[in-house]
Amino acid sequence: MTVRLHKRQQRGASLVHFILVIVPLLAMGAFAVDMGNVLMWQAALQRSVDAAALEGARMLYCDDGLLNHTDDQCGSGITSADNAARSLAEDNLADAGATITVERGHWAFQQVPDESTDEANEIKRGGFFTPNATTSPSSLSDTNGKFRPLFDPPGEDLDDLNSDTDDINAVRVQASRLNPSLFGLFAKLDSYQGRATAVAYIGFAGKIAPDEVDVPIAMCQETIDVGCHVGRLIPETDQSGGWTDYLQPGNTPGSSDVCSGAKANDQGGFTGYGTFVDRICSDTSSGNPWELYVGEDMQVKNGQDQNVFSDLFERWQSNCNLDTDADGWPDKPIVWTMPVIENCKFTGHCAPLYGAVQVEVLWMFDKNPDSEGVDGIDNTAPWEMEDWSTDPVTVWSSSSADGEVRWNSFVQHFDLQMKNDEGQMVPATFEAGGATQKTMYFRPGCKEVTLGGTGGINFGVRAEVPVLVF
Repeated sequence: MTVRLHKRQQRGASLVHFILVIVPLLAMGAFAVDMGNVLMWQAALQRSVDAAALEGARMLYCDDGLLNHTDDQCGSGITSADNAARSLAEDNLADAGATITVERGHWAFQQVPDESTDEANEIKRGGFFTPNATTSPSSLSDTNGKFRPLFDPPGEDLDDLNSDTDDINAVRVQASRLNPSLFGLFAKLDSYQGRATAVAYIGFAGKIAPDEVDVPIAMCQETIDVGCHVGRLIPETDQSGGWTDYLQPGNTPGSSDVCSGAKANDQGGFTGYGTFVDRICSDTSSGNPWELYVGEDMQVKNGQDQNVFSDLFERWQSNCNLDTDADGWPDKPIVWTMPVIENCKFTGHCAPLYGAVQVEVLWMFDKNPDSEGVDGIDNTAPWEMEDWSTDPVTVWSSSSADGEVRWNSFVQHFDLQMKNDEGQMVPATFEAGGATQKTMYFRPGCKEVTLGGTGGINFGVRAEVPVLVF
């Protein structure tokens, strides 16, 4: 017997098939949307922790080398490295309901073993982060005053920094968040757990970018070590700096041998000394014309140069807009960043570049003030000077017509010191010979500055730009 189905019954069967097909399709579509959202949310989460870790590592050390472990450590209004990283992560993830963790610590690079010696002799990708909340990181120098190597060289047993977990050189940021799920309608899954981790490492400056140092005067590392209170450019035993034209074997076009003596009339390189004196006062002017490589020799010149210093003195006195009362003499300090060399022996007319230092120049003498007439101390000692170490800024002043009285008061107020014949630091008073020609007087405690990008070896100068290592 033949059975005929009514069209209504056929329509019912089609509906059942449609429902059986559409439900999995909807689930698959929801799952695909979820996966797209997960990838998008995860990428945003990773970008946020990457940026936060880099910000934390950038703020890890103050300009004076101290660990920035608490707000205002580096100055009023400057946040700690931890808080800087956390604040940026929170800003980027404000609507995400994320849980954020920030840690300071030590990043140790992995090294590839040398099969012949079982010693590590090169870096490979990856490493290990060790959280460390210490506020007193390891010294960059050993007990002999030598800079510690980043890695223990093959065949030697040195106190390296890579294995020292108290060398605080990195910031780790971790974040997690719950991402809502469309697929949960079908699989009873309300959300996905998203997680991201980033570690940023701050190493040592390998290069000083063009224009980062202001004047072609190379300060001696020994001067900084004893406080950097007075800089002298005369050929005496207590000389604390020398002229430089910034030339190094690695940055001089067409020459690999530049250690033949700097020419004082060509300070500042190819542009000539005249261009240099034109730019020392301007905030928008340029400094070193090419990159400087930390650790490499840099050409310097020993002794005084009357014409060069006189030009420098004249610009400082009259052209730098430091004279607020129109009496012909500066009333405000001027801030300069100078290159630093490792010693003041100037052997072979070159010395290794150590890094850079920032100073507040308070005063200069061009001619010998221990004389009569226009160049004597009565006419050349300061009358007043702003003291930027106070908040608000105060002004030191003296109305005495006796230049020695004014100078000694100035020295006492700003704690200016110099080395005596026995090598001891004493106040740079007039009676002690503290006022002398070809001399610049700095605020005590020169500040080492962070320069350039991570990638150099340890010469005591942290880099300014960190890198992501995880």
